Amino acid sequence: MTTITLTTALDLYACLTNLASPWRNHVHNRVSEAGGEPDMDAWHSDFLIHLERRLNGTAVTSDGEGAETEWNTALAVATLVEVVLEGMSSRDVRLACGGEDAVQVQAGVLVDFHRLNPKPNTPEARRQRERSHWVRRLRREQRQAVAHLSAILGLVGGHGGQRRYASQIARDEHAAGMERCIAWARKHEMTNGTGSKIPLEELLLAGPRKRFATLYTLTVALDDVMLARGMAAMMVTMTLPPEYHPSPAAAGTSKYDVRLSPDAAVTELSRRFKKVREKLHRHGIRIFGYWVREPHKDGTPHLHALIYAKPEEMARIDGFVQRQFPEPDSWDGSEKTRVASTVVTIDRSKGKATTYMMKYLVKTLGTAGDGVLAADQATDGDSDKHGLADRDGIAAWRAERGGKTFGLIGLAQGVRGQWKMLAGQASLERVGNVDAFNGHPRLVEIIAAMKEKRWGDALDMMGSVPGDEPPTVETVTEVCISAYGEERKRPVGIAAVGSEDGALLRDRTWKIRPLGEGGMDASSGPRKEGDHSSAEVIPLAVERPAAVSGGGLAIPERAAAAPAT
Repeated sequence: MTTITLTTALDLYACLTNLASPWRNHVHNRVSEAGGEPDMDAWHSDFLIHLERRLNGTAVTSDGEGAETEWNTALAVATLVEVVLEGMSSRDVRLACGGEDAVQVQAGVLVDFHRLNPKPNTPEARRQRERSHWVRRLRREQRQAVAHLSAILGLVGGHGGQRRYASQIARDEHAAGMERCIAWARKHEMTNGTGSKIPLEELLLAGPRKRFATLYTLTVALDDVMLARGMAAMMVTMTLPPEYHPSPAAAGTSKYDVRLSPDAAVTELSRRFKKVREKLHRHGIRIFGYWVREPHKDGTPHLHALIYAKPEEMARIDGFVQRQFPEPDSWDGSEKTRVASTVVTIDRSKGKATTYMMKYLVKTLGTAGDGVLAADQATDGDSDKHGLADRDGIAAWRAERGGKTFGLIGLAQGVRGQWKMLAGQASLERVGNVDAFNGHPRLVEIIAAMKEKRWGDALDMMGSVPGDEPPTVETVTEVCISAYGEERKRPVGIAAVGSEDGALLRDRTWKIRPLGEGGMDASSGPRKEGDHSSAEVIPLAVERPAAVSGGGLAIPERAAAAPAT
């Protein structure tokens, strides 16, 4: 157990029960199980007596200095303090309880420290002297600390009035952040050199649907290609062991280890799944597909993966999954009672493989896929079963935990961005802009297939699913210097492999500007007070096939490297 001092415990107690703390009511609810109505002032002295004696190893008995109810309440709070400090550092507790003020104060301290202790003028040293760097980092750590403290206090689980997926505190913070974002977007617009304007709020609200459209059409295309290649499909669900699950509903039988934070659960889940893929690769088993990460009711993540492979290799894949996600000792060996991992072979005579995964994709992306869900999930009318009725909770969980919630398996690198750009071009042509792109024949063929909704043909022509043919499309990147002096590559378009023409580039003339005012860099965005942006990114060079161009969207000649500043 973590060594706990009286000062540290009292510091935590003050954080949890401060009148301004959002945790106060939760502590009240938790300790009320001891009997009676908690009164912070009435049992304060009893709490100190109990806590000091407990930490000193002295027997804990009531000395008659307070009523029995007050003593029991003090006992409950002191026990709770011990449990919290066993799983979290006092620094993380203060960060979780301190709100934005704690972030700003600590960011200022860190900036002052690094400015007073200069290091060599490296990109990392310059980053550490920027307040905005520490504010972003501390906010991320704060979200993780809030999730951990919520798990220890049993505030997530969907039982007895608890919230599912994320605590009310996380939900409130996410809702406030979205309100700030939308309020900022309403005061800005997108404009380009031709004078076209688009309200930024319109783009912000359309974003989730566009992201879902990209993922949906890409997964449908992959399913078509796999079917044509004679691949079998299986849906695999992978779950972490009980020590990662707070499971408030389990009460006294919970095996949750309070030292395992929600962030540790995400890391462990990713590590185990990566191990499965490495083992399969080592044994020469090639798989394709995609995965979706989503929460249990208590916020613990688990993975659903749709895997395509040769029919004769399915049993071996299941074996490798079970080795990384072993069943508990009490397992009776039946497929129906597996809990650590489950495998379902897809019967294509009953529907597309993507149908089985669509409810998880919709749950991960929120309201964006409602129309597709209605069409593809007519066989499953229980939306609440999959968490679709609590979209706010899922959104708050995504914001709180961060990281990727969707990933591709076995496809060429960069295919998702390439697909998005080509599908966007096909959409432009569908609304009548037939002359918008006039490039390489291969790109024209792919766009034509997308226009006709022949998604599988389009993906096959791209060569993005490794097979006999190499990729025919590549990403065009631009080398830049960041505000901290680091060289980075960023995608700016796509081109046909080995071609001297036929590039499709993003229109980078669009800028964000306040309504009725001059332009501003499109990388700007809503920030809380004290969060300052850094210098602009300086383009250095474009890596591309030689002299590619098309449709008026020409890539400039390679620029000479700008001098470091």
